[in-house]
Amino acid sequence: MTQKEVNEFINQTKFKTVESIMFGRYWLETWYFTPLPKEYHTKCLYICDFCLYFCVHKKEFLRHSRKCMVRHPPGDEIYRDKDISFFEVDGSLQRVYCENLSLIARMFLDHKNVYNTIEAFLFYILCEVKDDGIHFVGYFSKEKISTNTNNLSCILVMPFCQRSGYGKVLIEMSYALSMLEEKPGGPERPLSDLGHRTYVSFWTRRVIKVLLDLDSEDKEISINIISERTGMTTSDIMYILTNQKILRNDRNVSSLNCDRAFLEGILKYAGMPGREINMNEIRWKPYKAIALL
Repeated sequence: MTQKEVNEFINQTKFKTVESIMFGRYWLETWYFTPLPKEYHTKCLYICDFCLYFCVHKKEFLRHSRKCMVRHPPGDEIYRDKDISFFEVDGSLQRVYCENLSLIARMFLDHKNVYNTIEAFLFYILCEVKDDGIHFVGYFSKEKISTNTNNLSCILVMPFCQRSGYGKVLIEMSYALSMLEEKPGGPERPLSDLGHRTYVSFWTRRVIKVLLDLDSEDKEISINIISERTGMTTSDIMYILTNQKILRNDRNVSSLNCDRAFLEGILKYAGMPGREINMNEIRWKPYKAIALL
């Protein structure tokens, strides 16, 4: 890309195309530019929080709300535990829904790339289960077929429910699916500063939990065993063991400091635990590509 093209892109994305959105019953000020078609450039965009239908005018939105029979995301419900639910949505089968989802995410994520091929991704939609339906609160996306270890490409928690622990629930689910696939994974890099802090907190709690759960029958523990029990890659495990000074090297002999008081001290400063995913409640099978003859 030439410098002229870069400057044109910066000028085009300098101003927000939408100043705010009405998402269901929540009014939200947008944070960033999002590449909406010109017909949707408006001060306030109205969005159905069930089907993600976009409306420019309030009257249109109210009319749609009365007629819309959708009460949950498309796709398959793969998890239900009390008041939260996860749906798996295939980008190639629900293209409009996933395109709208990506445009909404771009309103609140400055690094979100909306130009990736939607069909190449699966979207895992986190919802709150309420009396009037199953409401969208966040999601993460994942490549259907990946040659790397990424188990999460993009993650979003809607601003009206941030600080509710849903970010860690989304990350927890990404690792739960990795464990079911028997394929250790981690987030797509590079991570933002906030993303890095969130993952370090999550990884630390995950590794420490394995070490604290060791019993007398565990005569030895290895990086591979920790990987099997956490779904984490060996490189991310090594990062935590090294930076938390759990891994010790004495005369070229490596060992882990599994002293309970020492580990609990690390855990104390690792941030609040998120809501755990109940593995027994997941109803899911890994994606398999269908070969065309």
